Amino acid sequence: MFQSNPLKFASAADDFLTETKVIEKLNVKKVLLKVGGGCNLLNLLATHKDVQLDCFDADIVGLDHLKSKLSALKRNDLDRLNYLSAEQVGLNQCGRYESLLRIFRRFVYEIILEHDSFLERFWEAEEIEKQKILNELFLSLAWQRAFSMFFAKESLEAIVGGQWSDDSCGFVKKNIETLLLREDRSSNWFLKHLFKGEYDEDAYPPYLDFKSWDSVQSFEIFHSELWDLEIESYQLLSLGNYVDFLSKEDAKKLEVALKTRLPKGSAIILRTLKNEDPFVDSLKSDFSIDRAWGEELLKEDKSFLYSHQAIAIKES
Repeated sequence: MFQSNPLKFASAADDFLTETKVIEKLNVKKVLLKVGGGCNLLNLLATHKDVQLDCFDADIVGLDHLKSKLSALKRNDLDRLNYLSAEQVGLNQCGRYESLLRIFRRFVYEIILEHDSFLERFWEAEEIEKQKILNELFLSLAWQRAFSMFFAKESLEAIVGGQWSDDSCGFVKKNIETLLLREDRSSNWFLKHLFKGEYDEDAYPPYLDFKSWDSVQSFEIFHSELWDLEIESYQLLSLGNYVDFLSKEDAKKLEVALKTRLPKGSAIILRTLKNEDPFVDSLKSDFSIDRAWGEELLKEDKSFLYSHQAIAIKES
């Protein structure tokens, strides 16, 4: 009788640009990632063959989803991964987060924009016409209202779970508008995923272009919370907004593990929508917190769900 979808994220809400920049700057050779839809791991596997990349998740559903993606990639079944296909059972459309995006998209095309006209004209239009379309879109009262309906704290927590910012809808609205105004909008696979429900020839995550999955070095997939893993050998932990889904007690377990077991020089990437992030602040005694670098990289990337990012580097 009731809908029951245990998969939170079918696709990554964050861009792997930050991981790439940190790997390159710190000469990282071993990384552990929170699965989170699997896209960041897959993109890094496709682009960083000389780096050991492992992943973890306490949710077996997320791990099984990643394995399904790997199986589709080895078969080169890109349709199954929503390349030129908006099927909602596709592996990049079947999560609760993607259901939220789909409802948002339906509202936009029912109330604000003409679906076929927008998709056929906007992405290929001259810059002047694009700006005119965007100016009218942004001034629409229905556009402004859409974010408070679908990306409010209460909506995100009810549909996706976790703990979100009191002004999450304002952050997401600003992020999407900023990306739509950028010159690289037509190659932004996050925007195409949002407005089309699929990836196309101009915008897709790099892992869809990689053809040698059978040759990828072995990597570990851990069914576990992070504090129960042997993290001592990793130079980089990519945690996304992992902490936003933890209880206070579990966040404390994570804090202790990071402070006592990570080696000096190791880095952590943390994303969130929250204005205040007490977890990041709790690491200050043992880590150098580089918010400026994190925010700079977040502004460069193509994603829109998060508005704050910190990079923490172990000092002792």
